[in-house]
Amino acid sequence: MNRKDICSNILPQPAAAFSRASKISFKDIEFIFISGTASVNEKRESVHTGDFKSQVYKTYENIESLLTEANATFKDVVSMTIYLKDMKQYEVFNEIRDSFFKKKNLVFIPASTCVEAALCRPELLVEISAIALKENIRKS
Repeated sequence: MNRKDICSNILPQPAAAFSRASKISFKDIEFIFISGTASVNEKRESVHTGDFKSQVYKTYENIESLLTEANATFKDVVSMTIYLKDMKQYEVFNEIRDSFFKKKNLVFIPASTCVEAALCRPELLVEISAIALKENIRKS
C-alpha cells in the first residue's frame, strides 16, 4: 500500500493539520479521498461571499483540480458528501450539480449524501467531500 497527499496550484496544502486529498494505491486500485472542499482561492481565502451559485461552482473547480493532480477525473468519483449551510438551498444546488455533471458527460452519477451543517467559516455556504476510485494501470 502506498499513500500520497495531494494538493494543487489552485488549492495548496492547508494551514491546518489535514490533507486536501490523499491518494492510496492498493494493488491495482487507487483510492482518492478528497477532504471537505469549499469556495477558497490559492491564498486559502474564502471567495464569492454571499453568492451560493458561485461558491458551488468554485467548490467543483477546486475538487476538479485535486482530481487532476491525482490523475483522475469526475468520472472516477463514486461518492460525494455535500454540506449545505442552509438546506433551503438544496433545490438550487441540485440544479447546479445536474448541469455540472451533464457538462462533464457523466454517465455514472456518484452516490451522494446532503446534510445541513455549520461550516468551518461563517461566510461559506457549501462544502463537498468526495471519494474516487481509479484502476491503477501499471506500465510493463
